[in-house]
Amino acid sequence: MSPFRLLIDAGAVFLAVGIFLTLYNTLLTGIEIVVKTWRRTFMSWVGRRLRAMGVIQDKPYQA
Repeated sequence: MSPFRLLIDAGAVFLAVGIFLTLYNTLLTGIEIVVKTWRRTFMSWVGRRLRAMGVIQDKPYQA
């Protein structure tokens, strides 16, 4: 195996690892954004439904 071929193979491996790590990080960030948005929307919806059913009762604050 020539040194040039070894250099090309090592470069290809580093490129593949770099692309994988970049895509993995992007995927994790995207999933985190989707989960936070879903949780925020769902919690708001659940709170309104539970208040409408009377499970959660709002009491005025007294100091």
